[in-house]
Amino acid sequence: MGIRRLRPCAFAATAMACIATTAWAGSPPLSEPQPRDPLVEPMVQPSMYWGMALSPDGKRAAGLAWNGAMDVVVVLDIAAHQRRVITNDKLSRFDIRKEDEQPTQIWWVNDEMLAVNYRDKPAQVLDLDGKELMALDRRVVFHGRENGELTDWLLVARDPQSLDGALRVNVRTGEHRKVRVDAPGDIVSWTADDRGLVRMVETISSVGATPNARLTHWYRTGESAPWQKLYEHGLAEPDWIPEVVPAGDGPVLILAHNGRDRQALWRYDPIQRAFGDVVASDEADDIVSLHARFDTTQLRGVTTGGLVPRTTWIDPEFAALQEFVDNALPDHCNGLRPTGHGDALVYSSSDVDPGRWYAYSGEKKQLQLIGIYLPRIDPKRMSPMQPLRYASTDGFQVPAYLTVPGTAPRPAHPLPLVVLVHGGQKARTYWSWQPEVQVLAAHGYAVLQPQYRGSSGFGQKFEMAGLGRWGLGMEDDIAAGVRAMVSIGVADPARVCIMGEDFGGYAAMWALARDPALYKCGISIDGILDIPRFMADVSSPTTREWMRTHIGDREQVSAGFAAVSPMRHADRITAPVLLVHRGQEGSMMQGQSWELRDALEGQHRDMQMVDIPEPSDDAEFYEAIRREYALVLAHLERTIGPGVPPFPAPSAAAAASASH
Repeated sequence: MGIRRLRPCAFAATAMACIATTAWAGSPPLSEPQPRDPLVEPMVQPSMYWGMALSPDGKRAAGLAWNGAMDVVVVLDIAAHQRRVITNDKLSRFDIRKEDEQPTQIWWVNDEMLAVNYRDKPAQVLDLDGKELMALDRRVVFHGRENGELTDWLLVARDPQSLDGALRVNVRTGEHRKVRVDAPGDIVSWTADDRGLVRMVETISSVGATPNARLTHWYRTGESAPWQKLYEHGLAEPDWIPEVVPAGDGPVLILAHNGRDRQALWRYDPIQRAFGDVVASDEADDIVSLHARFDTTQLRGVTTGGLVPRTTWIDPEFAALQEFVDNALPDHCNGLRPTGHGDALVYSSSDVDPGRWYAYSGEKKQLQLIGIYLPRIDPKRMSPMQPLRYASTDGFQVPAYLTVPGTAPRPAHPLPLVVLVHGGQKARTYWSWQPEVQVLAAHGYAVLQPQYRGSSGFGQKFEMAGLGRWGLGMEDDIAAGVRAMVSIGVADPARVCIMGEDFGGYAAMWALARDPALYKCGISIDGILDIPRFMADVSSPTTREWMRTHIGDREQVSAGFAAVSPMRHADRITAPVLLVHRGQEGSMMQGQSWELRDALEGQHRDMQMVDIPEPSDDAEFYEAIRREYALVLAHLERTIGPGVPPFPAPSAAAAASASH
């Protein structure tokens, strides 16, 4: 059995001398964690920052931050190391009466003004002291540029997807201009040129009247010009992703397969309705995003997906900057957001680090730490997430992630293994810091996350191989992963448990019925436990059509899916089961969990069913997370035994100072 390990995106010698760290005046103290499970507490915390943007001149950063009670907008003066809250900070995050006043998005209008979107209330334009300069009765959805520089015009709309009520607003004069959209159908997505003119839309046909919904891409030369149809396709066919539309009538840049297995970046002529040349492609991975000048289609770099993202810069200036940042912040994925004046915002994250923001000074050639996503997480106490591939039962190569407790790539002896199955399909796991994985690893459990056939991001053939294969080829891929971990000495075959949410919950329960000798316990969190019933109960026409094209026609596949239904084969489940339902009473998922509970109890099986109510405030929110982790850990300890924690439990003081 061969296991091919892959390298993360950036390995280089550490150059910490180029990173400046400071204490920020005005930063709130971290509240002490309550004396609960000390291995869980660092993972159960609100993010200190969860969004950041650099001002055009690079002198300030604006962030979405947590102040101990609610989300706020803060402005950081980078040179002075000062932090100022500029939005209302007297609310509670889960105060239902004021929940609509939580900030959700920030836009630098210029060096002295910010536009702020809120959860539900209209956006505002604020100065750097938080004074309201303009109230917008809509949400900001785009900020235009002219010759690469930000303009005074914002594109606003009541709904950011449909562009209902779209207006162009001048933040200095208050002038409003109505934007003509008039899309020929319900808008799924849209693309503007650098000026903020809506030039391309994707629409979906009404699926209420037909079982065959169609997606259509449209283009226009200007907002007063008629829409021209470019491409129409069904939901099961490969889609396009328009990335850059130039201000003139030149070719657009589109991410598409266009007959290839891997998604590539193409030039497309919307006037001739024809693909041009391939701008960028990768033999191993899909191209998933690009970096280009705002005012042209001049490409600067591309990022690939795969097991670990990689950014390749064509522009030598940014290639040099990426190399500098990667040398300073090794073993991380370091995203660059240049200002256009030599400075840049850097977001650096990894499998053991949730993320940090740095301001890069082009003048000083220095990185300055300005914000940490989760300050109590100590990367030295986290367990790395190893990308690998293994062969399924039919030779199909399956991408996966393996997390071994501690820092060694392989354990000294076989460990208890938790197979963590992601939801699906057309979904996937990413190489990143994941709290549930780190909670399990901190308690001594190895974690395998198979990216079974049908997962997205690994090519068109790989994704299409999962169509109609619920409980079949997809389950083969998962079981093959367990056997691969046993063969290389990672997993103790007598101590394997499988768990997941949504499709992952289905996979866990069906695995217990299908391969009872392989798994010693199973955990389903809001799992789909009977596919025919699930398909019949879905009320949304769009969702029904998506399921028809990605899972199968309900009438045609019902019999086949009934044969792989955990609910209908509960008598074959003999291992202990934990069923968890979160949130709303009376939901479809809760009903299916209750039915499986009744079926297992009727067979006198070892099972536990727990409902975790939807939280109404902060305390309940984090208590619900703690309770879910406690339930999972207790189930694992009782069924496959306790693991050996790779690190000693941190003290409260050590946890509070982990980021320093």
